[in-house]
Amino acid sequence: MTTSIAGTYVPIAPMRITDTRSGSGYPNAGSPIGNGGAINVQLSGVGNLPTSGISAVVLNVTVVNPTGPSFVTVFPEGAIQPLVSNLNFTAGETLANLVTVELGSQGGVTIYNHSGLANIVVDAEGYYTTTPQAFGLYNPVNPLRILGSLASGITLSAGMTTAVSVAGVDGVPADASAVVANVTAAGSTGPGYLSVFPAPDSGLSTPPSASNVNFGAGQVIGNRVIIPVGIAGQIEVFNYAGTVRVDVDLDGYYTGSSGELGSAFVPLSPTRFTDTRVAINGSTISPDSSESFNFLSDHIPTTATALLSNVTVVAGGSPGYLSVYPVNLSTPPEVSDIDFASAAIDQNLTVAQLSGAATELFNSGAVPLNVVIDAFGYFAPPPPAVMIAANPISITADDISTLTLTITVTTGSGVAFDDPVTISLSPNTLGACGMSSFAGSTNALGQVTSTYTASNTPGLCTITATEANGGTMGSTVITQTPTG
Repeated sequence: MTTSIAGTYVPIAPMRITDTRSGSGYPNAGSPIGNGGAINVQLSGVGNLPTSGISAVVLNVTVVNPTGPSFVTVFPEGAIQPLVSNLNFTAGETLANLVTVELGSQGGVTIYNHSGLANIVVDAEGYYTTTPQAFGLYNPVNPLRILGSLASGITLSAGMTTAVSVAGVDGVPADASAVVANVTAAGSTGPGYLSVFPAPDSGLSTPPSASNVNFGAGQVIGNRVIIPVGIAGQIEVFNYAGTVRVDVDLDGYYTGSSGELGSAFVPLSPTRFTDTRVAINGSTISPDSSESFNFLSDHIPTTATALLSNVTVVAGGSPGYLSVYPVNLSTPPEVSDIDFASAAIDQNLTVAQLSGAATELFNSGAVPLNVVIDAFGYFAPPPPAVMIAANPISITADDISTLTLTITVTTGSGVAFDDPVTISLSPNTLGACGMSSFAGSTNALGQVTSTYTASNTPGLCTITATEANGGTMGSTVITQTPTG
């Protein structure tokens, strides 16, 4: 299920990749997806996406004016279609949802439509690398409303933009490269959309052509966004038409400098983890109540800090909202992840903070709520790397000569401090290894040293260092030369 790829996030300027509407001028123009149909969308090497080094992409996928109720699934091109959904919609609805999906071997994804006819618009927002880079590691924060209140958001009129400060809020550092947030629109006077983008360095704001939240008149709807942070530590929200109330909830951030701690992203083959309708990994959430969901049985490690999943609510006879939050909080935070109508099916991409592979879901509604959780990846600290260097690399086999072994343990976040290290010796011929002193734990530079003393047998000795926190090993070979 897991690809064993751990990478970091690289935001890009929002870029339209495909638009099936006739005359759009983009790939797949004039080719809406029919009943049980699918289209392939090439991503690697397109626009400002690199040709290689991408493990997964972040896309904003919008369905436009479908002919009937249906769902859309986005999955790696060339893979077997998984039993998951990314968007659930009704006839005539324009609906967007953020999608994170692993790329197929040819650098593309497949988009499947279950029934009816639907136009699809795809905007690329960023990508995850195939190996950890110096920045772009993820850090969840306790969910916090940073614009508006739980009861209502601030009001934006047509063409209006508002700045939202994120740097210095809820632990977000000034050099964060991007933030993860949920943006909700409510009570609009007509159909429209919101665009979210980094605040400009100077001058007037210029919203991108891409949309993040599409809404109808009076609708309450949110969408997850991953937005680069502007130079002043702010993001901006733009309302295209009509008057609408807007709120923003902060979920986490990506590091912007090397040496900062955080978690790398490990993509998963899209997999359904939970479906309370059929009692798979959880039960119906009672009214005005919370329930914990644990994903250890789904092979999510206890070291994972967040789960990236699409959460779908199958509401009963009461409207309300769903909040996803850490299990260690005694009460639900005043945020919403999915606002749902009575007897509706609604969804949103979530980046749920984990503790022991578990997270908490709160149902504000007046009736029991069923949830479906489809997982696409998780965040966990990058595995350590161990390097061992010998100085010198050759000594005399005389039972006296010594050399110094320097072991360095690093992660994608920087050096590994206070990580115990052990040393083992393996000769190519019997007796060709001497003895090494006890290494101990790494210091603030991620290093620990040991003294190696030669034996009296010439030959090659492989010296292996193993760090304790992850069991990662590194080796070097030294030579014991004959005396005289």
